Amino acid sequence: MYGGVWHQSFGLELCLEHVRGWFVVGSMAGLRTRWAAIGAACAVVLGAGGLGVVSATTSSGDRAIYVPVTQVRVLDTRLGEKVVNETVRLVIEGIITTADGTSQQVVPTDASAVAINITATSTRKNGDYGYVNVFPCTANSDSAPNTSSLNFENGIDIANALNVTTSANGSICLYVFGTADLLVDVAGYYVDHNHDDRYYLKADVDAALSGFESALAGKVDSVDIEGLIFSIGSELADKADSVEVDAALSVIENALAGKVGRCADLLICVVGDTGPGGGIVFYVDLNRPAGSRYFEAACVGWQNDCDGTTADPLAEWGCIGTLISGAGGHAIGTGEQNTADIVTGCPTPGVAAHLANDLVLGGQTDWFLPSKDELNEMFTMLDSSFTPLGGFLTDDFYLSSSEDDDASAFAQRFDDGVQDNRSKGTTYYVRPVRAF
Repeated sequence: MYGGVWHQSFGLELCLEHVRGWFVVGSMAGLRTRWAAIGAACAVVLGAGGLGVVSATTSSGDRAIYVPVTQVRVLDTRLGEKVVNETVRLVIEGIITTADGTSQQVVPTDASAVAINITATSTRKNGDYGYVNVFPCTANSDSAPNTSSLNFENGIDIANALNVTTSANGSICLYVFGTADLLVDVAGYYVDHNHDDRYYLKADVDAALSGFESALAGKVDSVDIEGLIFSIGSELADKADSVEVDAALSVIENALAGKVGRCADLLICVVGDTGPGGGIVFYVDLNRPAGSRYFEAACVGWQNDCDGTTADPLAEWGCIGTLISGAGGHAIGTGEQNTADIVTGCPTPGVAAHLANDLVLGGQTDWFLPSKDELNEMFTMLDSSFTPLGGFLTDDFYLSSSEDDDASAFAQRFDDGVQDNRSKGTTYYVRPVRAF
């Protein structure tokens, strides 16, 4: 990822880093169009000197890709009753309780299928037959298809590896004909991934770059570069073949010369950049309205002018026993309104929302307590790749602004990513964010 250092050679650094950031991060944020095409365009644009893009066939759209996980046992009936001629529904996506009693996310909610290993033990056939059928379902009353995923004999343990489509509510069902104890381990999952391996014709790219050069003409001081990057991406979409574009790149370099604060000054950012408020950019979605396309988390030591060492403070969510109207938003983009509603409905000083709302940092005054989904995005993008920059503590929960009920609100750990509803009256860590 791009770490926020500007290079004057715009062509290589900016194009590659922004496409990488937009395509990878954007797909997580729901950007499922255009950006692979822009990536291909940049590969062409940066081909000065004869680099070409060669492909026998071209296509674009969603393809399911496999994501392996460290195997997790999600079902073990040996400690309870055996399954006898019945269906067991197993919620497989999102935060679930695994066989060892812990709560964690093994498979994300946008998965389309799951890879499992299933074992049948302590088996007994029903007459001449004994089998297990695994299928997508929304309730354990759903009828099992007339198929078999695993056949068993009396008293013989048997296992099988399966890929099973998940249902709309993230479930699979296991129907047993006969008697068996079932063990289910998740080995991975499948999720849609947007791809685009189209390429570009020289004449079409030349025409598009000519229009882009005209758009940049005279804009050497300040310009909505983000919109212009969008325009060239749109112009090049659906074109084909490669071309040298040294002259066009020179125009772009001249237009951007001296713009040393790429993210802070031009608002062209990728995850990991230093934002205008001195924090860390953790979310990018260029399909959102201007002013909310990027989110940054406050820097380490945010209470002490980003000293890089002061630990995040502990605070209560506040107003236990009182339901705060309007503070129930979970989605990305709801944290700011949640915080405003908490500040209005819970005037107690020193609670988490007030700490975030009162923050003035990097000349910015619009900090807020992140929503449940915004907090999860912070964990996803900052905890693994940017821990040295993020400085998040891992021995307790971080508070979100998303209320669950009058006594609890949602929080998240930054060691295993578990999200849970926690008492409003207990102190947890606070890390403000802002959108720009």
